[in-house]
Amino acid sequence: SRHTVLACLALPAVRRWLLTAGLLGFGRAIGDTLIPLMLSGNAPNVPHNLFAGLRTLTAHMGLVTATDVGGPAYNSLFVAGGLLLCISTGVSLVLRRLEKKQDVLLPPVPALWRRHAPAGLHLLARGAGLLCSACVLALLGFLLWRGLPVLDAALLVGDAPFWPALLGRFPIWDGIWPACLGTLCLLGITMTLVLVPGIGCGIYLAEYAPPRMQRLLNSLMDILSGVPSIVMGIFGFTLILFLHRLGFAGASSGLLLAGGCLALLVLPALVVTTRTALESLPASLRLSGAALGLRHGQVVRHLLLPQASRGILSGVMLALGRSAEDTAVILLTGVVANAGLPAGLGLRFEALPFFIYYTAAQYQTPEELQRGFGAALTLLALSGGLLLLAWWLHERFRRERQPGMTPLTFSGGPQ
Repeated sequence: SRHTVLACLALPAVRRWLLTAGLLGFGRAIGDTLIPLMLSGNAPNVPHNLFAGLRTLTAHMGLVTATDVGGPAYNSLFVAGGLLLCISTGVSLVLRRLEKKQDVLLPPVPALWRRHAPAGLHLLARGAGLLCSACVLALLGFLLWRGLPVLDAALLVGDAPFWPALLGRFPIWDGIWPACLGTLCLLGITMTLVLVPGIGCGIYLAEYAPPRMQRLLNSLMDILSGVPSIVMGIFGFTLILFLHRLGFAGASSGLLLAGGCLALLVLPALVVTTRTALESLPASLRLSGAALGLRHGQVVRHLLLPQASRGILSGVMLALGRSAEDTAVILLTGVVANAGLPAGLGLRFEALPFFIYYTAAQYQTPEELQRGFGAALTLLALSGGLLLLAWWLHERFRRERQPGMTPLTFSGGPQ
């Protein structure tokens, strides 16, 4: 049955990508700052049960960054960042070692697994699908319930005239329009910096890299994917301090620094998804291109990349979503509460994730909290709109490249 094929053939064959997905998930979990900061209780003690408060390393770094400058507490930022980096690097190396062992020899499937795993995986997959769907629907329903009543012009511009405020001719003090525009600018800078290196590195790893270089770059991408976001923010903050000590007095935190740090943060996801999309293509595509007399570059450009475009697009969407929601990086690299509309690459800015966090931490009236829910719903709609735009562009590109619609010609090979 198909469940037996899944349990005994498909899952063992894709073990490498399952390990990679587990590594990305581990890096995302250990590196998150805002969820532990807001929900773990921040109690500096050892928890004795699942309901006791605790303080994670990332939450400690976020608290110290917000309250202390100088002294032992401030220096503990770098110790905590080093510990997080060591933990993520150690897990990456262990998974890489397991992957090597599995690549050498695939152990036979035990009889007990063949007998019971298909039915168990079927139930597990259905349960996981229902659980994920229920969580997403519950989250969307809650945000719509709390955020829809405040979705109006006043949420964007406050008491300012609507169109003059949108065009920057009137200051906005109580609206989220500067945060929306700052988020869009930040996403544009991040994707501009990361798209070409990320997709290019994934293509190089899948098609051109020699084995030694491939192992080295894969290990580096695995380590980088486990770097916590707060550590990336501290890197950007320290970079500015280092440039000041070198005499670059004009160096300052702002949109460009935040976009660069976010680009480094989402680079591994784009590289890994691009590499995986190309490596998962059937070998018959490459053999067909070689049989037609096409050069390797022509095979990659005209055969492999169009077929892998859906997987590459998933990586772009993953990078886009991660960039839109991350708060820890921008918290240390230039975001502030009342900066107004973005005025330059080296200047402070506003962003929706920080506005939501700031409102949740500092609100004094129910109306202010309600505006935070409205901002959360706006951020969700903004991210969803960008993802739908990317999907529409992909579908349009796919239709244009369908056989019989746009004939392809290859220079240097048979037509």
